[in-house]
Amino acid sequence: MNSRVYRALPVVAAGVLTGVMTALSYPDIGAWPLAPLALVPLLAVLPSVGRGGAWFGGWTAGALSLGVIFHWLVPTAINLAGFPDWGAVLVLVAYSLVFGLDFAVLAFVCREVLLLRVAAWARMLLVAAAVVATDFGLPHLFPFTLGNTFWRHPTLLQGAEWTGIEGATFVTVALSAALALALRDLWQRRRPTLVPLAVSLILVATWVGYGMFRLPQVRELEASAPTLKLLLVQPDIRPHERRSRDPVVRDGMLGRLLSMTLGADLTAVDAIVWPEGAAPYEWPSAIVKGAADAPSRAAIRISDAVREMGKPLVFGTITGLKGSRRNSMVMLGPDGLEAGRYDKRRLLAFGEYLPLSDTFPFLKGSIPGVGNMKEGESFGAFRIREFVASPSICYEAVHANFTREAVQDANADLIVNLTNDGWFGASGAPSQHLMVQVPRSVELRRSLVRSTMTGISAVVSPSGDIWAETGVYQRSAQVVTVPVPAMGSTPFAVYGPVFAWACVLATFGSLLAAAMNYRKGKKSRSTTTG
Repeated sequence: MNSRVYRALPVVAAGVLTGVMTALSYPDIGAWPLAPLALVPLLAVLPSVGRGGAWFGGWTAGALSLGVIFHWLVPTAINLAGFPDWGAVLVLVAYSLVFGLDFAVLAFVCREVLLLRVAAWARMLLVAAAVVATDFGLPHLFPFTLGNTFWRHPTLLQGAEWTGIEGATFVTVALSAALALALRDLWQRRRPTLVPLAVSLILVATWVGYGMFRLPQVRELEASAPTLKLLLVQPDIRPHERRSRDPVVRDGMLGRLLSMTLGADLTAVDAIVWPEGAAPYEWPSAIVKGAADAPSRAAIRISDAVREMGKPLVFGTITGLKGSRRNSMVMLGPDGLEAGRYDKRRLLAFGEYLPLSDTFPFLKGSIPGVGNMKEGESFGAFRIREFVASPSICYEAVHANFTREAVQDANADLIVNLTNDGWFGASGAPSQHLMVQVPRSVELRRSLVRSTMTGISAVVSPSGDIWAETGVYQRSAQVVTVPVPAMGSTPFAVYGPVFAWACVLATFGSLLAAAMNYRKGKKSRSTTTG
């Protein structure tokens, strides 16, 4: 066997193990206890390989884990863009290889940190900072972190009100790095240094202890807080129905929404919430009675139904003329008239717009199913009873700082998110999407109301508890109780991702120290040779 190939085997094997355990930590499988172990194999071998080996091992781990986690890109490319099966598989492969480079950068940085001439416990903490820094600073189409794997365990999320979800990632990776250092010592037949493990366990105990202390407090505040009653309608409208241009099919979609809504008990309901894209046609700039075109007729039906119910309605639709279309959330008051509108500001690349298409206009329309949407220009605010809701659409709520700014701008009491995950097929994608949104409630101590087309609709309370969770491909019209406690602003809400930026600065300092050590070593070798 070629000696270079032989030397590469350990780092490739470590990359495969790390990639597999990382993938298993997230939905579909959801084996979250693997999260603190996922990085251990790769971190253990990094100090023994060169920079190229670290890069390749990280790329292996990243491409493999992304290929498994984002397998739903295949049905999405088929349902949304009309790709053939083989083309959809190529989309997944290309995505995994390109964004797997983020993991390659991570491995490269961690190798440099692990070779620093500092105490082992300091290297452990610097590795944790490096993982947070690369997660935070590198481009991600779907920003997952290891901290997100604890989304169904609110005790492990409570510290996010101080650090953002990055705090959970930091503690998790600190334990991983300590285990990797101990494993490396055993591998080299040295007595393991226990200081990094002790420090990491203190961090874990502090994080968990804070969660055990804080969670009952927040739940008690929720129990005594004023509440909103909302009707969340999940109509289970599938992609093939959404793509249809047949007016009969589109009118049938609207009929389903209206019949499910009118069939519910609206007695105590404060507002009705339909999902993203609920209106079957573009929403007209004005509702004109007697208009004959299909969009106007649909708008009149919706407006008349709202007036009949006497309840506000929030729903997703497309607004704007051709060439300036926007993904919007509209609120109709009890009188059936428009009371508010929010245009989505954070668009999804390759879904709602094609990157670089503004610079190179000939790209527009080159991929079927990829939209040419325009971004909204301001944050919105909808008033439901005496409370203010911060609106967000689909992908926006996965971005912590964006959501923080939106809530702060509106001085909002809760977050309302409309989503359509129907494109993803029967996969873990709806769970993954909800998983990344759950920390927003804890970070900001605001309830998150999530209404989706095909699931998962849910309410996430300020404690991080998930209530009223629907299944995927389930038709549901459920009245949910949403707690609206007056909890003020969290440290994260006030100061933003300070913890993540501190990790970025620590990582930059680590790389600077590594570069200086390399130059000193190179100069020393040169002098010795001379």
